[in-house]
Amino acid sequence: MRYFVLFGLIGLFLFAKTDRLYAFSMRCSVVGNGGDVTITWDRNGLNAADYRAWYIYHAANSAGPFTLIDSTFFFTDSIQTDLSANAYNTSAYYYISFQTNNSSPSILSDTIRAIGLNVVNPNSGYANLSWSPTRLPLVATNNPYYRIFREYPAGTFTLIDSVNAATSAIPMTYNDLISICNDTIKYKIEVMDLSGCKSVSPIKGDRFRDLQPPTRPVVDSVSVDLAGNVIVSWYVNSSLDTRLYQVLQSIGANWVAIDTVYGRNSTLYNSTINASGGSLSFQVIAKDSCNNPSSQSLGHSTIYLQSSFQLCGKKINLTWSPYNFWGTPPVYEVLVSINGGVESIVGTTSSTTFSDTSLTSGASFCYRVRAREVASTRSSTSNRSCLIPTFPPPPAFSYIRKVTVTGE
Repeated sequence: MRYFVLFGLIGLFLFAKTDRLYAFSMRCSVVGNGGDVTITWDRNGLNAADYRAWYIYHAANSAGPFTLIDSTFFFTDSIQTDLSANAYNTSAYYYISFQTNNSSPSILSDTIRAIGLNVVNPNSGYANLSWSPTRLPLVATNNPYYRIFREYPAGTFTLIDSVNAATSAIPMTYNDLISICNDTIKYKIEVMDLSGCKSVSPIKGDRFRDLQPPTRPVVDSVSVDLAGNVIVSWYVNSSLDTRLYQVLQSIGANWVAIDTVYGRNSTLYNSTINASGGSLSFQVIAKDSCNNPSSQSLGHSTIYLQSSFQLCGKKINLTWSPYNFWGTPPVYEVLVSINGGVESIVGTTSSTTFSDTSLTSGASFCYRVRAREVASTRSSTSNRSCLIPTFPPPPAFSYIRKVTVTGE
């Protein structure tokens, strides 16, 4: 039968630990829902033949005073629960005394602390966590990584991250970005020990709201397809809770939402907006699952290409609007399709004009201009502009009007 001796007020006494080497070590502390604390220790270096009892000491401060709160009389015992610790809101420190059955001095363990967790809601869309380690210096057998668990929905804990106590400032801190629209979210901290036990903080939380908008989208390019319709493309948004993208068009003096593309990984909008008559401008915004909108992306405008035929020079002159949305000037490839054939590159330039002199009278010449970002894969293609150059025919014959001899 196991015996516990709970000391009442008469039996309580204060105990101040002196500096010494500890023969055995405290391993883990677990804070229960009611603020109770369960502690675990090892028996390394101790002899059962010398054993009389384990004495458990508690303090609310690292400097003490420590109070004897319990004892147990089985050498194999290495775990005990302090039901009156009230460690949900206050600090709790423990050490164990190995009481000998002879005249030898008692042997003391090192001190362990219940992990104290604070969760603050600054109403910024983040949960601010801070907590204490179980001991400084760290318990040698504890894993240095303190694991952070989020409880959502109720009863379901998910590991979201960890903090290395060996390199982190103390107290350790973590800011969790809230991606849940409006609900109660709780947290706990755990650290494993080589013995198999683990230290666990109290579970704490608050009602949080997602107030952080997604990051600003980055547009890849806007282009015009062969039918003259606009294609808008962008990169996958870095905010993991992105739910949709809204495509905006500049109409008059306003940016107007024209369509919605669902899914964070959706990055293309094939429109039915025709851009054959002029350059059109577009932006993209992202929205998360709580309908928080991001700021608008930088606007991109389609390349508008125009062509004209110069009869005397027997050439087609091309002019187009620049594509200045990648930070550095692009290189332009001039594409031509003759009589409906496959497009080929007829020239490359860094200018916004080009002349094609390789013409055939009566043939159909259709041009597009493709901007390419230097040292990258991004590109934007213009609308299509077509012409049929016609040269006047050469004279069929000529007359000699006269031949004149002058002098000799």
